[in-house]
Amino acid sequence: MAILRWEYARLFQRLGEVLELNDAIQSGRQASSFYRRGQAQALHLDWALASMNAVRAFVALSCAAWLWITSAWNGALSSLLLVGVMCSLMATFPRPLLAAQNFLRGLLLAILISAALLFVLLPASADFEWLALWMALLLYVVAVGLSSPLSAGIAMGIGLETLLMVAPQNIAVYYSNASQWFEFVGGFLAAAVLAVLVFALVYPFRADPRLRRLLYLSRQDVAEMSRCEASEAQRFAFETRMIDRLAVMVGLLPASQEPASAERFQCALGCVVMGVALNRLREPLHDAGVVPLELQPLLGEALREVAAYIAGGADAPRQDLALAALRRFGRGLEALLAQPSKDLGATRQRFIMNVAVLILQQSLQRYRTLLEEDRGAPAVVEEPEEEGGHAR
Repeated sequence: MAILRWEYARLFQRLGEVLELNDAIQSGRQASSFYRRGQAQALHLDWALASMNAVRAFVALSCAAWLWITSAWNGALSSLLLVGVMCSLMATFPRPLLAAQNFLRGLLLAILISAALLFVLLPASADFEWLALWMALLLYVVAVGLSSPLSAGIAMGIGLETLLMVAPQNIAVYYSNASQWFEFVGGFLAAAVLAVLVFALVYPFRADPRLRRLLYLSRQDVAEMSRCEASEAQRFAFETRMIDRLAVMVGLLPASQEPASAERFQCALGCVVMGVALNRLREPLHDAGVVPLELQPLLGEALREVAAYIAGGADAPRQDLALAALRRFGRGLEALLAQPSKDLGATRQRFIMNVAVLILQQSLQRYRTLLEEDRGAPAVVEEPEEEGGHAR
């Protein structure tokens, strides 16, 4: 167990480096991570979700353009622009419908704030200094709202729509007149309602199917780690995609209805551990100095069985076959570790591989129900589990 704790601590240290790099990218500062190829590696790219968002944006923009063309209403042009902004901005949130609803709430508050500015406060003090003061107070409120994910959508609606409806860029006057304000209000309300309807009706939000799909993608990535080139860059790319995917799953958990959703998130978190462990086993596969020639077929078989089991599917092997392959390789690896060796580098590699075997055995047993849910009832283990040192 001490070995497992050491390896888990090392893995969480690596995850901390990935999170630090992610924060550095978002804030535009340099990070202390030693990975040099991070900028060349893509984060988690959900092409199916991107296609769904593209269809939503196309439907919403088509409706807004049809309204503009048929009515020749100038406010429809502003609604067309806002629909594009909302469909692209709200789609980046884990729950786009909730984000669009919060943006609509912010728009309603922006209507009240802009009305107070245009019809009460600014006419009473028609100079630029007072306008700058009110705008500074407004931006401060928006900044406070943006600091919390729960109020970020409302803050974006208040800040963006108030500035657009007040229109401080107007020359000499510094704010809109009454007719312009009413035109903005009508166009923006139409755009916000249209965007909310599109997010609600076109590909309605369902948290549980998305959680299942994200777990499936995570399992496929884990299986790929046993077949791809074993390198620090590959591990970093895998961990980065998984961190991005886990962040999406965290945002989906509050909306989930199935009791197993939290367990799916735990399984996705375990996929990070299993992927790194498989990559550690894959690294010295063809190195005869670390893995002797008689053990290389056993290691290759273990990698294939475990990867196929984690990937799932109707033709996936049973868990007992994957565990048996790991046990066979683990026994040979323990025999090597028991022999005295002067090659400290090879001994260290074998120790890391032994820890990876332990982690894989523990993880496969821990998440068996979820790893076999796409095949119906879990397979019955026909052989008794051996209790060797590598299986404890």
